[in-house]
Amino acid sequence: MRPQRIVQSSKKLILFVDDSIDMLQLGRAVLEGEGYEVFTASGGTQALELLSTIKAPNLLILDLQLEDMNGYDFLKLLEDRWPELIKEVPVVFYTATQTVSASKAKGVIAKSGDLENFIESVHSYIELGQTAVEKSREAATFEEPSRLMIH
Repeated sequence: MRPQRIVQSSKKLILFVDDSIDMLQLGRAVLEGEGYEVFTASGGTQALELLSTIKAPNLLILDLQLEDMNGYDFLKLLEDRWPELIKEVPVVFYTATQTVSASKAKGVIAKSGDLENFIESVHSYIELGQTAVEKSREAATFEEPSRLMIH
């Protein structure tokens, strides 16, 4: 079942999930300064609830170690509830950990304090998501006439 969409905006939307309130406030300020609409959640459970009420984000930035669950558990729950969302929306881990296990995450943004690198990484992952959605739509458009002709 797709999440109910309540919030509508023309800005690119980012869901930022971290259990550090300071990190959430800094991330929101930096990303809003770049022109993004930012929603924050302090845990995985809150993020899943938020995804039920907002428009699908263009990027989901996820702390690997949250208080209520880890990033891998969150990805599994996300895939179980909204499999199409995990295919279309880049989910990236935001962590100071040097080693990250294989997962459905599209990448990692290092918690390094380098705001310029953080911003550049966010822009890159937003573009990656746009490209994936466009390719998905093109494939659906291309396949649609074929299916109609067969039936």
